[in-house]
Amino acid sequence: MNYELLNLERLMESVIDRLQKNGMLAVISFHSGEDSRVTKYMRQWVKEGLGKYTSKEGITPDEEELKENIRSHSAKMRLFIK
Repeated sequence: MNYELLNLERLMESVIDRLQKNGMLAVISFHSGEDSRVTKYMRQWVKEGLGKYTSKEGITPDEEELKENIRSHSAKMRLFIK
């Protein structure tokens, strides 16, 4: 059994308390299931006034990265600053 999504949920639940003021959290997801969970938590944190997105749409690989690493095509990085 693959526990990746459960472990991601646990990480997102605990990381906000460990992140210091002005600390930045960067999360790279590799499929939509991971990305939707990360986005859910970051949106909730913004609603709670805990910080802000620095990349609402997510950061995706550029052409150069895709040429060098074809497997990166599905990667999306989201950033949050507390």
